Amino acid sequence: MGNQSSSSNKSRSTSSGQASGKATSMAELMQRTQTPLVTVNKGDLVKGIITKLTPSEILVDLGTKTEAVVLEKEKSILRNLLSSLKVGDQVSVSVLNPESDTGNPVVSLRRFIGDRLWDGLFKKQETQEVLEVVVKEMTKGGFLTQIKEGISGFLPNSQTANVSNPQEFVGKTIRVYILELDRQDQKIIFSQRPLLKEGEFKKAVQAMGVGQKIKTVITALTSFGLFVSVQSSNKDMAIDGLVHVSEIAWERTEDVSKDFSVGQQVEAVVLRVDYEAKRIDLSIKRLTLDPFAEIAKKRLCRLCTPPPLF
Repeated sequence: MGNQSSSSNKSRSTSSGQASGKATSMAELMQRTQTPLVTVNKGDLVKGIITKLTPSEILVDLGTKTEAVVLEKEKSILRNLLSSLKVGDQVSVSVLNPESDTGNPVVSLRRFIGDRLWDGLFKKQETQEVLEVVVKEMTKGGFLTQIKEGISGFLPNSQTANVSNPQEFVGKTIRVYILELDRQDQKIIFSQRPLLKEGEFKKAVQAMGVGQKIKTVITALTSFGLFVSVQSSNKDMAIDGLVHVSEIAWERTEDVSKDFSVGQQVEAVVLRVDYEAKRIDLSIKRLTLDPFAEIAKKRLCRLCTPPPLF
């Protein structure tokens, strides 16, 4: 009777364990706790965890049977990886080869680094955070620059600080703001002055009207005119201005550098306020009378004068 009771209890215990879903053997326990392996294909974008990060080897756990090996031959990207990531970070990798000769998937972090870098640049543009760039070369229109992550940019002459010798910029690290960003074309335009927001620009030019004479400082000389800096009415910010080459003098201007230099103060007349470009269009020649109009006026007067009667 006791044996029957024991057998009955054991039977109820077994059936209860099966009903509650508990494992009845080590094999079943291992089978239930084992995570299924991830299968990857070439071109896949897969999330993983960095398990090793050294100059000679970077490994990422993707959940595959072996860890993935990161392949990055470009030194600037490799430096960026080593300086900005750490073991345990979650990343997204692009699969280059699902299984190499060693059995490891081969992946790239280039897209992940690019996404994070450009997201950061757009944020810096929005907040107008200062960046440091190295000036690599001077061109006719400005300066070729490079940020520490290796991306090239351009600093136009019109956006530089007032310097007497622009060649002194080359090789130096300067502080700039992001003026324009174009990720698709990998283009960055810098400025040494913070970008005015629409409301700030409207406030700065509210006291300026067409025909008003103002004082300016030349910031850049170009083949198509003079870029100048104009102080706002309350003197708390600078506004960009342009004197087109056709508005410099009544006569044809061949070379602006013969009569003007960077840092020179000049007076000009407001022609138009360009709210879209956040710039003022100016004229120097309209400070004086049009000599050709005066000549034409005199000729017209002679024609209109009646001949003498005798």
